[in-house]
Amino acid sequence: MAIIMQHIYIVTPCYNAAATLGRTLESIIAQQGIVLRYHVQDAASTDGSQDILASFATRIADDPGRYSHIEFSWSSEPDAGLYDGISRAFSALSIPQDALMGWLNADDTLCDGALALVCAAAADLTQCDWFGGVPRVIGEAGEVLAQGRIDFAYPQQLIAAGACDGLHWRNLQQEGTFWRKRLWDKAGGIDARFRLAGDWDLWRRMAQHSAYLQLPCTLAAFHKREGQLSEGNAYLDELDSVLPRTNRRKALLRFLATLKETRVNVPQQMGGHWGLSLSSVSLGWKDHLAMLLASVGCYGLFQLCCHLNTCIKKIRCAR
Repeated sequence: MAIIMQHIYIVTPCYNAAATLGRTLESIIAQQGIVLRYHVQDAASTDGSQDILASFATRIADDPGRYSHIEFSWSSEPDAGLYDGISRAFSALSIPQDALMGWLNADDTLCDGALALVCAAAADLTQCDWFGGVPRVIGEAGEVLAQGRIDFAYPQQLIAAGACDGLHWRNLQQEGTFWRKRLWDKAGGIDARFRLAGDWDLWRRMAQHSAYLQLPCTLAAFHKREGQLSEGNAYLDELDSVLPRTNRRKALLRFLATLKETRVNVPQQMGGHWGLSLSSVSLGWKDHLAMLLASVGCYGLFQLCCHLNTCIKKIRCAR
C-alpha cells in the first residue's frame, strides 16, 4: 500500500537577515517524510538576503531527486513589519482547510524530523487543530540557555486569557508551533498591527476555538542574540498596552483556584500511533515560585530571577 505523505505549509518572514537566514533555510529544507510548501517573504532586504534566497532556490531546482518533496518560492517587497510579512506570505499560498501551517523566523531553526513528527501526530489526531513542542532557547555560541519540560501544560483557559505571557505562565514558544488552516481562519489570522506580540495575540484568539497540544519533544529552537526586537521589556510593554497585567493576574488566580481539579489532554505515542490521555497539571518549584511572585504583582523580582538564571547558565556553558 502506498504511503500518503502529509502536506505542510511553512513561511519565513525576512528582513536583512543574511547573517542567520542560511541556517534557518538549511533546517527547513533538511526535513524529510513530508510534502513541504515553503515560502520566504522578504521585506526588500539590502544586506544580501535576496542573494541567499536565490541561491537556495537554484539549489532546490537543480536537485529534484533530493528535493522533490519541497516546493520553494520567495518574493521581496516592502512591508509594514514582521506580522504584515507573515500575513502576506500565507495569503500567497493556497492552503487546504485541514492542512498544517506555521512560520519560522529568519534566525531560528527546526529540529531534525520535526515536520514529519508533527504531521504524523496531526494525521492520527484529526480532532485536534493545534500542536507544538517542548520549548528550547539557544545562545549565540550554540549553548542551550533554556529547555522546557516535557510534562508542562498550557491550559486553554490561560492561553485565551492572555496569561501565557512569560510572567504569569510560561509563554507558548512560537518556534515549533503549528495549526490547521481552519483554526487560522476561525481566529481571523494574524493582526499585522502588532510589532512584537502578534504571536501572543494569535494564540489567545486561537484558544477561543481549540486546545493546544504540546508534543513530548522539541520541534524547534529560538535563537537568542543581542539586538533582537524582542530584547528587553518591549514585548511585555506591548502586551500591557493591549491587556493590562491586572487582568492577566486575575485570570491566573482564577485558574489556580481550580488547579487541583484541572485536567488537560496530553498527546502520547501508543503502538506507533498518537493518542490522547487526560492528565493533571504538573508544576515544578520554579513554576510555583514564578506564579507566587506574579500573583502578588512582584514582576520585577521575577524578571531579576530569570535574568540571574540565564547568566548562570551562560557561565556554566562557557566553562
